[in-house]
Amino acid sequence: MSDPLSDPRAFDLLSAEPDELVALVSTFRSAAEESHQTEVGLDAARNDGVWTGRAANAFRRAIGRLPIELGKVRAGFSAVADALQRYDG
Repeated sequence: MSDPLSDPRAFDLLSAEPDELVALVSTFRSAAEESHQTEVGLDAARNDGVWTGRAANAFRRAIGRLPIELGKVRAGFSAVADALQRYDG
């Protein structure tokens, strides 16, 4: 769809109070930032050469692809926030 504002499902967003829309955008941006911070933290912990031993190895195996998936979550929340912001005004 080229113009999200013409989508029939957009009626509720178009009729929303500006403060409600700003709050939604803010919530999605916060969720994106939190997932990013978690992703960065897990990557840092996984690549920490100081932490060694069985517990460190088990942790590294346990988190597996979680940082990559959190990156996708961040991108998705950011995309939603960007799309919602188009309805503002």
